[in-house]
Amino acid sequence: MEFSSDEDIGSENNDFNFNAEHLFNYYVSTLLCTPPGMTKEEGESILLGSNTELISGRIAKYLHSLVDESPILILQRFNIMLDAMEYSVGYVKNLLPETRNTEKVLWKVFRASLKAFPCYKVLSSLVEKVLILSFQCRNKWKEEKLPIVGQMYENIYKMTIDFVRDFSNQNQLKMDSFISKVVTNSADDFLRMSNSHKKLNLLKINILGQLSRKFGPIFGWITELGLSNEVEVRDFYQLRGEYFLLTNVSDTIFDAIIAYPETGNDIKIMGKIMEKFGVEGRDMISKCIIESINRELLHVGVCTDVILKVYASCVESLKILDNTCVMMHRICKIIKDYIKKRPDTVRSIVNYLINDSSSDWHTKTQQNSGLIVDEEDMAQVNDEFLPSVEENTIRYWKQWKPDPPDAPPGDSRFYRQSSDLFNMLVSIYGSKELFVKEYRQLLSERLIEEEFADIVSEKRYLELMKRRFTDGELQNCEVMLKDIKDSRLTDIKLDEKNIVKFSTQVRVISKHFWPKIEYLTFKLPDIFKDATNKYKKSFEEFRASRTLTYYSSSGTVLLNVELNGVYIDMSVSIIQACILLSFTKTECSTVADVVDTLKLPRNIVKKGLEYWTSLGYLTPVEMNDDEGYALVKTQINSEKVRKMLCNQDQESDEEEANIDDGTIIDSLEQYWNYTRNLIANSNDGIKPERLLQLYKMFNSPSKRGPSLDHVVTLLQRKVKQNILSVENGVYFIVKESST
Repeated sequence: MEFSSDEDIGSENNDFNFNAEHLFNYYVSTLLCTPPGMTKEEGESILLGSNTELISGRIAKYLHSLVDESPILILQRFNIMLDAMEYSVGYVKNLLPETRNTEKVLWKVFRASLKAFPCYKVLSSLVEKVLILSFQCRNKWKEEKLPIVGQMYENIYKMTIDFVRDFSNQNQLKMDSFISKVVTNSADDFLRMSNSHKKLNLLKINILGQLSRKFGPIFGWITELGLSNEVEVRDFYQLRGEYFLLTNVSDTIFDAIIAYPETGNDIKIMGKIMEKFGVEGRDMISKCIIESINRELLHVGVCTDVILKVYASCVESLKILDNTCVMMHRICKIIKDYIKKRPDTVRSIVNYLINDSSSDWHTKTQQNSGLIVDEEDMAQVNDEFLPSVEENTIRYWKQWKPDPPDAPPGDSRFYRQSSDLFNMLVSIYGSKELFVKEYRQLLSERLIEEEFADIVSEKRYLELMKRRFTDGELQNCEVMLKDIKDSRLTDIKLDEKNIVKFSTQVRVISKHFWPKIEYLTFKLPDIFKDATNKYKKSFEEFRASRTLTYYSSSGTVLLNVELNGVYIDMSVSIIQACILLSFTKTECSTVADVVDTLKLPRNIVKKGLEYWTSLGYLTPVEMNDDEGYALVKTQINSEKVRKMLCNQDQESDEEEANIDDGTIIDSLEQYWNYTRNLIANSNDGIKPERLLQLYKMFNSPSKRGPSLDHVVTLLQRKVKQNILSVENGVYFIVKESST
């Protein structure tokens, strides 16, 4: 076999047509650093490593020409290089038979040449291409359904495996550490290629199972490579696979939080994985959740009740994700700061806590008798050395970890980790006093307005509340429940005496313990007046030294209305019943007549008359230059009336909201002089957001206050009146033009 000199290869610029024999000769001449006719002195010089850099430079010169070649061609030429190395070792061994360990020393020289600077970088790049070819062929071989095509991929794959094993041969090159390094350096690329069609999704069951199925081909391939440090490589890939999980489920982690508790196990697994990557992992997940919250949750298109449900899910799930609760407080604060600006937040929170049966905070409250402490009250408390119950155990001390670096300095660890859903929801108010006030208001509405209020459930809920508050804070609520219970007993005893013509249920309340009740005083019809007087007299006999004061406009009446032979049962307000009863004495009346009879405001009377007109019992007539109404002469369509009553019940909430919107906007007119002066004195104009904060200061926390839409509507009204002008959302006073 003839050797090719370095000059011959150089003259062809390392870009000759592939010829295995030609390339083999080139490799041999490069490795031996001499054309045929090597002397013993030259052989000994090679064994001493004198030509290592020269060999490395010459090999690198040729390898650079392969950078743009296909992986399969690179693989073929690598195999020729290995054959040339094996031939060269045998050649020198035969040349120097008396020298000991010739093979071992020369393989060491070749290994050093490949790892030297000129060769190492390009060799790494080419080997990476071969490894990628290996992994891709393995996957296509496993997936290919056509036997012929599958056989082709299998053959190529086996060629790559043979190359890796020859390259890593412990009796020759021993380049297994080099192969391992290339495999680990390209870990992220291989992970992306592995089952790229399979997406990781926290909303699907068993995230670890998804991870195993996605990266199963990778670990099978690593095993088949036969690396000496396979365990270390697998551990590294396991870690990078978990990092891949963190970076690739970011678009579904917020959905998983919303779907809690169904996703609780996967969230717990994510927390353990996140902990392995320290601050980087925490910041990655936190940033993703915050971006999703700002994009999908915190905008006007999402109602307050939905935001509260997500807030509750964040509290529960983030405690599992991060048991230090640092992330929970940071993320929940963003939601809390936004939702505090909504006027219906206070009421929505109380309703959520009372009506939410899906949450387990009721059970946790039974287990936790700790009182609620405002965050401001804990600010001055040093609890750094205050151990909790679990901290007193030996197990805790063995597993103790400091707070994460992203924990706010001076943050109360005890307060942070003891917070649960109830505490976090109450903290939105800013103080527990405001929560108790709103709870008391809603409790009074339910007890008065509901015909059969569930006293047992309300009492059970109150007992849970007492575990979080002092007895004095909830004393009024206890009295309210006792009043309703006593009222029912009184109703039963007085009903047994049969002193009233019809069944009566009266809510006897202790005035000083209940929230202020708004009511109208008007003249009751005789049938109601007689009933209330008899009830009052019997009550005074039954409860000595106590009397009753009626809230005339509060309550409902169950009527059986008969008109033209048609009977219909319906539940209406007392005022509506009184208006209809006024037509029992005369078939037609003017609005003024009804106002004079009942001593009610005209707008309320008009609204009541329109109600009965909509049901078909009254019809408008003209009388004495005033609006008049008369009982209809035709037969009532009972099915139509019942359907209308049902629809009115379903639409009552929407109608009430619409009425409230108009009322709220009109109520802001009382602050117009103040608003006008404020805008006039501001050179830069005023934004609606600033006015909203000012208006909220004037509003009662227990009532629905103005929203940003209400303020904008008021300002736009003034723009139409040419009192204000608006530029880019900023409002200015329109200056009068000088004449």
